[in-house]
Amino acid sequence: MNGDIIDKKESQRHLGFIHRIAEASGVPDEEVEKIYNAELEKLKDGARVRNFLPVLAGRKTREILRQLNYANRRFYT
Repeated sequence: MNGDIIDKKESQRHLGFIHRIAEASGVPDEEVEKIYNAELEKLKDGARVRNFLPVLAGRKTREILRQLNYANRRFYT
């Protein structure tokens, strides 16, 4: 198998998760991508099964966005 194809497919999968999270949360893709990539890097180190990384990174990203949204609303209201 060609490593470039695997990397491209994996990259597209991550970008799909990022876009869906951004769309659902109303946060720009670029902001979601920063958080997602930071969480993904934390998870990659100890990962034995990489197939679940997008799901886990996505879950943590959504959690962080919810916390930030709550903090912003509480601060400004």
